[in-house]
Amino acid sequence: MQTLSQEQINFFKENGYVIVRGLLDPALMARARDELWAGAPAELKRDNPDSWVGPFNEESDDPNSLRRGFSWKFRSPGSNAWMLQLLAQNPSVWAIAEQMLGAGTLQEPERARGIYCMMPEGAAPEHPYHCHVDQHPFHLGVVGYIDFVP
Repeated sequence: MQTLSQEQINFFKENGYVIVRGLLDPALMARARDELWAGAPAELKRDNPDSWVGPFNEESDDPNSLRRGFSWKFRSPGSNAWMLQLLAQNPSVWAIAEQMLGAGTLQEPERARGIYCMMPEGAAPEHPYHCHVDQHPFHLGVVGYIDFVP
């Protein structure tokens, strides 16, 4: 089980985030990728990166697979046990969260938000990226990348 070094804790205090590599189970990451591609709209081809460039041809208001513009919020797998084991209940993630917030202060999560994707923008005009805070209370936000992100 991994925890943060004092240097990582100091970085978090100064910057509001910390990147910790190698925490996630590679087999669960592969499963998440497989689930993502199984739930992808027909226009996206796993073996054709050119098909990944957004925006989506067809938007979706389905709350379990919300697609708008360049964003896809694939929420369907969020309550699966394997999905929780991947990130929210991962022993190292849990240990780090308790290290940051205090032992015994966490509530066992019942679900994760899902797998969120931002499609490459290709030739679309660049726009500034802004920090945001979700509009609901939470103690700690954790993001896990399930594949290489350049």
